Amino acid sequence: MPTRINPETGRMDLVGDTLDLGSALQGVWSGSVTYTKGEAVSYGGPLYISLLDANTGHQPDENPIWWGEVTLRGTPGPQGPAGADGPQGLQGPQGPAGADGPQGLQGLQGPAGADGPQGLQGLQGLQGPAGADGPQGLQGLQGLQGPAGADGPQGPQGLQGPQGVAGQAMFHRNEWDSAVTYVLGDVVTRNGSSYFCRVGHANQEPPNTTYWGLLSGKGDPGSPGDMLEIVVPVPILSGAVTLDMAAGTVFTTTLDANVTGITFSNVQPSVASTATWIVTQDAATPYTITLPAGMSWVAGQNPVFTTLSAKYILEFKTVNGGASWTVSSLGGGGGGGISGFTPGSVLFVGPDGTPSEDPAGFYYDPVSRRFGFGTNLPTNFMSFNLQAPAVTNQVSHAIGVNTTGMLAPQYTPTLEILTDGSFSLPGNVSLIGPNSTIGLDYDTTVYMSKIVFGVPGNVPGWIRNFSVERYSDGMWSTIDVTSIVGGTGTGAIVTCTATSAGTCTVYCLTVPGTKVRVRCLSIEGNDWTGFSELQVWGYTNFNPYAVEITPSGDIGFGTASAAGKVDIRQTSDALALRVSRSGIDETENIAEFYSDHTSPGLIQTAIRNDGTIVSRNSVISTFSDPKVKEGIADPPLDIFDRFMRLEFKNFYLKGDTLKQFGLLSPNVKENFPGLVEQIPDYETFPDPDWTPGPKQTEANRPWKRVFLGTYTEAVKVSMIPLLASFCLQIEVGKRAALEARVAALETDRVV
Repeated sequence: MPTRINPETGRMDLVGDTLDLGSALQGVWSGSVTYTKGEAVSYGGPLYISLLDANTGHQPDENPIWWGEVTLRGTPGPQGPAGADGPQGLQGPQGPAGADGPQGLQGLQGPAGADGPQGLQGLQGLQGPAGADGPQGLQGLQGLQGPAGADGPQGPQGLQGPQGVAGQAMFHRNEWDSAVTYVLGDVVTRNGSSYFCRVGHANQEPPNTTYWGLLSGKGDPGSPGDMLEIVVPVPILSGAVTLDMAAGTVFTTTLDANVTGITFSNVQPSVASTATWIVTQDAATPYTITLPAGMSWVAGQNPVFTTLSAKYILEFKTVNGGASWTVSSLGGGGGGGISGFTPGSVLFVGPDGTPSEDPAGFYYDPVSRRFGFGTNLPTNFMSFNLQAPAVTNQVSHAIGVNTTGMLAPQYTPTLEILTDGSFSLPGNVSLIGPNSTIGLDYDTTVYMSKIVFGVPGNVPGWIRNFSVERYSDGMWSTIDVTSIVGGTGTGAIVTCTATSAGTCTVYCLTVPGTKVRVRCLSIEGNDWTGFSELQVWGYTNFNPYAVEITPSGDIGFGTASAAGKVDIRQTSDALALRVSRSGIDETENIAEFYSDHTSPGLIQTAIRNDGTIVSRNSVISTFSDPKVKEGIADPPLDIFDRFMRLEFKNFYLKGDTLKQFGLLSPNVKENFPGLVEQIPDYETFPDPDWTPGPKQTEANRPWKRVFLGTYTEAVKVSMIPLLASFCLQIEVGKRAALEARVAALETDRVV
């Protein structure tokens, strides 16, 4: 098969013979096929002819010895004479467009011929190979740096620029909250860093740089400091110890001899200094410590160091560079305690190291394990009591008398008899028997701490056993007596020892009540006796129970007997509870109330910023006073038709077994769009990022509330009765008009 190189394309052309594509073309080249001379393959578009036999694994575009790139071109022959016209042949493939000839005359339109068969697609022309890139030249060596030039003279000061625009004000919004909508300039904290809002948004957690800019980043944790005191052992040499202030400030010695000399070295002159000496007594022999001249015990202390193997802590202070020292014992095993203070009081150490106490302000009862703030009579595990006003006689607030089981109606007690200040005058005596009571009523709550009653001397019997009771919170209860004058005993039942004219006074923890009475339990010398005068001492309009924490964990505000985890009692006109919110979004909640009943962890009722109250069942109520409403207009004319299209359904709330009756939001929304509200969906779960602090356990882990990005449609069911009432008005009006028309027609017919 003759070939030649085409000078225009640079490719090998086949000339002469005609290539039989059916037998020579082998398809796409494969490296695993062995080709013989004359077989053709395609590779990457061009066509290649095998120039040799046994052609295996030689890639056509890289092996010109084995393959020749060809184009198909026949050798043009001489033109023969024109033959006679033959029959019309089939339409061949479209040839190349010739040069445009002159415009011919328009011929008659012939019939449309049938579409000829699709011609074979010609082979793609061969592409010449790209030339290889030349190798990159070597990089030249870097030249040496020249010496720095001398500084030029300082230029003149430039003109002052225009004043910049005012900066953006920033407002700190505390920790980032997914439920809060932020505006430009808001600043939040997140994971220890601070961020400022770039673009107003909601629920875009920092550090999302589209919405937040870093204001201050959280620093790396610092290395722990050295918190250890240097403890310096000090031996006893010839009965003396030397405490070197250059070596440390905490010294320790085990006594093996009596100490008569204590000296300090390297004390900073004219500087106040403190040193601690920890002394351990010998296990067999109790050695003594005698302070030398220049050292004195604080506040008359004279501790005895006699307990074997006990440890004592002594603190030395100087304010004149060591010229003189004051020594105090900070405690230890036996002997070194501080005396002269009220048992149970909490001690305070002043700047000069002198301890003091305030047993009325801070007190601990080790027997009942109660702690009092502002009281030395804590009524609960922890009592925060205010400083009560002076205790006075509350006669002026008495408005009446209360009695039970009284004898002799002619001796019925009066308010004047019981409050005139006379304890035993004849005629001012009320007769009482066993289990009778006599008391006073008040026009306000009285906080009682002392009750005094008279024992007359002109009757044969006298009160022996009795109790005192108060009326509060709608019930009577016994007052525990803490001490008594003119009698014996404490608690619920006490004994009066008076056998002639006189008084009996009982004291109690301050308790509130609007009534008080004395119950006579037994009488000595007769089966009845007299009773004159009843005084109650205390104060009004003041509740000493500011905060009370009970052993069960209940917290009371204004009550010593809290009934719930938070129990607020306010008996005056003063504000008892205030809940405020500074948010500007009217749908934000001021207060939220939760319950584990049927829906653990979900809000049962919430009060919103605009005063709306929302319940778990999507019941929404609000104020109905027109003073707080605007945009008042008549309802739409087709309200009855809309109401009739409402579909009432029976349903169960998810997780509940109680069948309910109501509406579905899509149906209500279609007819009354304003009665459907979208409530954001939140998920509440234990905060996974919380780290326990000192003395905290898993029980202290706080809850985290995250907006889920979805909403639940809620139907304002409370509006449905209003709709029904209004529609009923319309229908009643139509009926009345219809009845009037029928009556008029009947009248016309009769006429």
